[in-house]
This record gives sequence, C-alpha cells and structure tokens, in this order.
Amino acid sequence: MISGPSCFTDAQNSFRLLLVENNPADIHLVREALTQTGEVQFQITESVTLEDGLQQLSAQIFDVVILDLELPGSNGLDALFKISTAAPLIPIVVLTGNRDRKLILESLQNGAEDHLFKDQIDPRLLVYSLCHAIDRHRLRLELEQTRSQQLQHHNLESIAILAGGIAHHFNNILTVIIGNTEFILGTPRVSKEIQNALHQMKSSSYRAADLCKQLLAYSGKGKLVLQPLDVSMIVQETSEMFQFSMSKSINVTTRYADELPRVDVDVSQLRQMILNLLRNACEAIELTESDEGVITVTTGVVKADRVYLAKSYGGADLPEGNYVYIEVRDNGCGMDETTRRQLFEPFFSRKFIGRGLGLPAVYGIVRVHKGALVVLSEEGKGSTFRVLLPPSQAKEGAVPTRLVPKDSWHGKGTLLLVDDEENVRSVINNSLKNLGFRVLMAGSGKEAIDLFKSRHKEVDLVLLDMVMPNMNGEELYHELRRIRPDARVLVMSGYSEDDVMDIFAGRNIAGFIQKPFRYTELRDKIYSILSS
Repeated sequence: MISGPSCFTDAQNSFRLLLVENNPADIHLVREALTQTGEVQFQITESVTLEDGLQQLSAQIFDVVILDLELPGSNGLDALFKISTAAPLIPIVVLTGNRDRKLILESLQNGAEDHLFKDQIDPRLLVYSLCHAIDRHRLRLELEQTRSQQLQHHNLESIAILAGGIAHHFNNILTVIIGNTEFILGTPRVSKEIQNALHQMKSSSYRAADLCKQLLAYSGKGKLVLQPLDVSMIVQETSEMFQFSMSKSINVTTRYADELPRVDVDVSQLRQMILNLLRNACEAIELTESDEGVITVTTGVVKADRVYLAKSYGGADLPEGNYVYIEVRDNGCGMDETTRRQLFEPFFSRKFIGRGLGLPAVYGIVRVHKGALVVLSEEGKGSTFRVLLPPSQAKEGAVPTRLVPKDSWHGKGTLLLVDDEENVRSVINNSLKNLGFRVLMAGSGKEAIDLFKSRHKEVDLVLLDMVMPNMNGEELYHELRRIRPDARVLVMSGYSEDDVMDIFAGRNIAGFIQKPFRYTELRDKIYSILSS
C-alpha cells in the first residue's frame, strides 16, 4: 500500500493521466507500475504522437501529463513548450532515456514539475513523482492566485484612499456652491431668470454631490443607515423600475427566493448597487449589437466555503457559512482577463470615455455591507455578478424619534464655527445668522482655542471641521473639552460619518453632519442637538 502526499489524503483517489509516449515497451512499463498502486488510481489515456497528445488536451480534462522528450519529429524542449502552452494548469512529469544534464535542467526551468529516467521506473517512485507534481502545481497556482489577489486588493485600497480624499475636498467646494445658491434664492427681488439659473446650479451641485457619494461608496466609506430587510423585495422594485428605461430588445427574467433571511442593508445604497449592475448588463449587451439580449436577476441563499470565498472579491477574510445573494447575469459581450483585472478601477470603461464609476461603486457598497462579490465572465459568453451579503444578526427594535423643527424655527444663543476654508466659513456663517444665532468664527485650531478660552461660557455649540492643518478636529476637540468638559461639538466633514464616528468612538460628540449639506439639514441638526 503506497501512502501518497497531502493532495491524496482527501476524498479524491483517482486521477486522469495523459501519457505521451511512442515506445510500446515504455507504455507497458508505465501501465504495469501504476497498476501496482493501492490507494491511488490513474485513468490512463495514451498518445503516441505529440499532435494526438495536444488534441487529447483540448478534448479532455487531465490531472497530470507524463511526456517523453524523445518523440519522433519533435525536439524535446519544443514538445514540452507546446504541451505546457496548451495546458498551463496541468503539471507535467518528463520521462526520458536521455541523461543529458543540461536537457534535464532546461526542462525543469521550462515548466516540467519533475523528470524520471526510463531505465529506473519504480512503482513507488513513479506514484510519488506524480503525486508531488500535482501537489506542487496546485500550491504554486494557489500562491500565484493569492499574490494576485493581494496585489489587486492593495491597488484597490490605494485608489479607494485617493477616491475618498477627492470626495472630501470636492464636498467642501460643493458646500460653498450650494450654500451661496440657497442664500441668494432666499433673498427678495430675485428675477425669474436668475432664479431659474440658480435652481439649475443647485440641481447640478446635488448631482455632483451624488457623484461624491459614489466615490465614497467605492472607497468603502459611504454613509450607511442599516435596516434588516428582505432584499428580494428591494431587488424586485428596483428591477421593475429600471425596465422602463431599458431597450425593448432586452428581456429581463427574474427568480426571487421566498422568505430569505433578512440582511442589514442601506436601502438607498442597495438600490444604487442593483441599478449599476443592471446598467452594466445592458451596456454589455449593447456592445454585442444583439437583438436577443437577456438579463436574469436572481436572489437566494448559498453556502460559501473557504474556497468559494477566496475566489471572490473582498471575501478572503469573511467567515464560511450561508450568505444571501443577489445575482445579475447577462448574455452580453463578456470580458477577457485584461478587462477583469481593471473591472473596479474608477472611470475604466470599454464604452464611454469618462464613464466607469458604476462597478467600482458596486464593489464599495458590497465592502461596506461586509459582503463579497463573485464575478464569472468569458469573452463572448456574457457575465455573471453575484453579490454575497451576510444574514442579519440584529433583533428588531424601536426606531428613535427624530426631532424636526418647524420651518419658521429660529434659534438663539452663540455658536463657535471652526473651519480653515474662508469660503466655507462664510457660507455657513450666513446660514447660522439666518437661523438667529450669534456666530464666532475661527480659521484654525489655535484661533478657536483662544476664542473659546475667553468666551466659552456663552458658547452653546461648536461647529468643528474635521480636517484642518496644524491641529485637526480630533485634537481641537480634546482641547475644547479641557477648557469646558460639557462643551457640545457638532463635527462637519466631507468624509463619511463612519470614518468620523470611528475616530470619536466613546467621546460623546453632539452630532455629525456631512458636507455638502443643505440649509434645512443644518437647521434640523442644530435644533435636534439644542433641544435634546
């Protein structure tokens, strides 16, 4: 009884072997040696020419190849090159009667896992060589896949940091544009023409803010309002809504599982993710110029083991178990390997220059929901995107009542506004004065500390920008609390609430508001803090 290496300790004990050998005596010798094994069985397919061996590789699936380097009409290394090119995922063991050390070394350098001499074929040695060849090849492929995933993860993380930074700075700019637009719209005697122009500016600014949200979603830092929900209902509603804007030549078929486990999701982000996947499927079908486009939308539950999660995007560190899935499949153009590698890079698109935030945003939304994304695609054969989401562990509870002021509400008291950008301070100052507050303004941490030391007794609330030079919002918060331990602080930032709350965890800040914000959002937030 022969005990094989680690790859033979699992349930598989039968392997498919392609023997490329033209000498009948050597074929008989190999067959005899392999029939003497006990635990390990080999299903042997013979090829007496290189051409037939290549045809067998294209027609069948094999676990290992034994290759003679002395086939008629074929240089040894040339035969090895053609076999390894035709089947790069199959290990090759060289069988030769040539003891040329240079040839043996070159064969190992050019893809062979091992080599054996014909005059020394031994059953135990032959089986061990084949077993170790399969083991080593599998381990090498797994290592290459792991390295590739690590490199891709590193690249995506770097781009995500850049995307989050761009969104933060862009949100500061939009705060100024939206604030000034609302301020002018609120002044009397503005002509209809100017009002129309301002409303267009305001609408465009909100679309730009939505673009920032997609960038933050891609970076994995989007703001979430999680609720335990049945995703089938959301997928169905979103798919039906999207069909009104689709080409009539594309048919959508759906299969929604009943009574799915509930999933903690942000409804707006989940809708955005589904819409992006459907748009991507439509564009893939349009690229084929087909009159019979089909998109299949499915929900269900899948049991994901370690191997399955390792092949996904973002799932390497997730626990094994059941996951709720949302799947969008199309019969469009599909993707080659180069396209799959660039799939989640912002603004990468095969159709339009400047497009390409849809799939990166999908990946970001999946990440912030602690899920994974499985992508299957082959050029010319369509694509399948399967989103895996963990079932909710939360118990249903009461929803807290949100305090909302009347439109005519005006506050009273003094607020300290701290922001290093003069334009942002000016816009927020106008909004606060319109609400009836006295406003103290500081453009730096040091200036804010000096003001607060002298007037902290009269300050009812501090509005604090998170990102400032020399002294950031976190550092300034601690200084303000040293001066007055019960100081109430509302943090403002172009970054997401999750980022800020992680920094201020357990420090009892009064609230957070994300830039750019509307006048009414600022009013509601201040009212909620001062009324509580």
